[in-house]
Amino acid sequence: MSILEVTDLSMSYADKQLYDQASFVLNKEDHMGVIGQNGAGKSTLIRLITGQTLPDAGQIKWQRGKKIGYLDQYAESAIMPSKYTDEIENSYYTWRVFYMSRKSKYSAEQKLAILNELTRSNISEVAKKYAVGKKTIRTWGYLYEYQGIDGLRSTHNNHRYSKEFKLSLVQQYQKSDASLEIFAIKHGLKSKTQLSDWIMQYNESKLKAENRLLKAQLLRKEMEEAYAKKVMEIRDREGNDSSNNKPSKN
Repeated sequence: MSILEVTDLSMSYADKQLYDQASFVLNKEDHMGVIGQNGAGKSTLIRLITGQTLPDAGQIKWQRGKKIGYLDQYAESAIMPSKYTDEIENSYYTWRVFYMSRKSKYSAEQKLAILNELTRSNISEVAKKYAVGKKTIRTWGYLYEYQGIDGLRSTHNNHRYSKEFKLSLVQQYQKSDASLEIFAIKHGLKSKTQLSDWIMQYNESKLKAENRLLKAQLLRKEMEEAYAKKVMEIRDREGNDSSNNKPSKN
């Protein structure tokens, strides 16, 4: 039985198509590496298969009961277990190591009950009591404030966003004073991760377009300079020929 099945995965940012109906299977004992240039979609693929980002289309299916250990590439430090195991050991010294399964730890109603406890206890006490990060609790609060109880529901249904929607949201955010997380949740997203990815891809696309324009301008300038130089050479040659052809006074 396969551990991971990815079927017809599609993902795009701005005008860049990262994946178009891509499919692959990861079986037990398999070791898989992802190689590509910057911006090719390596980190995006990791976020997709770990559930941090939803694809435009397609299905990502993990074997039931499997837990995923994910060490972020920007981690400042992490202590790995002395012996290799299927899960990364969770410790105080491990920064941004994520444990994820296809089922949320708390239901929407339980999350709401936890939020209600904030009226009686401070966020540190509540976070410790339920083994949930303070940042997560704050995110639940934003989700409930702007999306209601549905915002607290965990969903793994793939939602397809059009290129026009992504571009419009990025451009709106650039004119907004709201934080990235609040703006994303206000506009129906579950977290800031998706919007952050869209902004990154938008900026990369814009930079590439500007580079193409700059190269075109430089090429045109070089051609104009080469043309002007050639014209001067022709005129100089014609001037020399004219001087040589003048009759001598003697």
